[in-house]
Amino acid sequence: MAALARRAELLLLLGSVAFFLIVAEAAVRLMKADKPAPNGYAPVNTNRRFMRPKNSRGYRDLERTIAKPPGVRRVVSLGDSFAWGASVEFEDAYPQRLERGLRRRRHEAWQVVNLPLPGMNTVDEAAQLETEGLAYGPDVVILGYVLNDSEDENAAEARRAAEWAEPKEKPRRLLERSALFRLVSSRLWATAENRRRISGYKSMYKDDARGWIAARAALRRMGGLCRERGVPFIVAIFPLFGNPLDDVVSWSAGRPPPVEDATPDTEPSPAATSAASR
Repeated sequence: MAALARRAELLLLLGSVAFFLIVAEAAVRLMKADKPAPNGYAPVNTNRRFMRPKNSRGYRDLERTIAKPPGVRRVVSLGDSFAWGASVEFEDAYPQRLERGLRRRRHEAWQVVNLPLPGMNTVDEAAQLETEGLAYGPDVVILGYVLNDSEDENAAEARRAAEWAEPKEKPRRLLERSALFRLVSSRLWATAENRRRISGYKSMYKDDARGWIAARAALRRMGGLCRERGVPFIVAIFPLFGNPLDDVVSWSAGRPPPVEDATPDTEPSPAATSAASR
């Protein structure tokens, strides 16, 4: 009798677990919780030829003369693929939006000369500013700074090689037909990946990291070049994962520069998110 009772309890437990999993699977499917949530903007494939307009100098920008036209104020924009506008329409890249916004809000003629190229780092951008950017006669220089801009070139090449070596399509497992399994596994993967990347980014900003030493020197060089000419130098930081550098990076040995958090101005509105999901 005792063995029969234990068997009944075990069957009841298994039945309860199975019932819970079935209900959870149905709920996930009905709510489409295993699908990516809309983020307000649908990425576009900028690798297509007609999605990568280039001017005669090879930049994703309108044609610009080196000499600044009379009555025009200029911003020189530096950066990598973020400033270049990867995965967004040409008109939606932030330098283009900045140009339109300055004209509209200040009622002045402004040009944002966009010089970014994918894959550039801070050392590249400092050289570009000195040899090319300042020739445009900027009134403001803005650097789009992404966390991997301090990455050592050798480390960057090793990372890219490892990413290329990964299989683009992994064989689909039987369990992946389950919406509940996809939801749980994707959340666990995202948590682990987020921690791994934050740890990796923080390691780039150790005092003895070669890439960060070179990046700091490049930032000081750009600041010095702009200061000599009386041109404001703005660093727009794209943190990617909150602000993981707040506790490890001091941007200035003396008085820290003014910092403005533009996140509320760049996050999609609820209306935009709703429209994107339709």
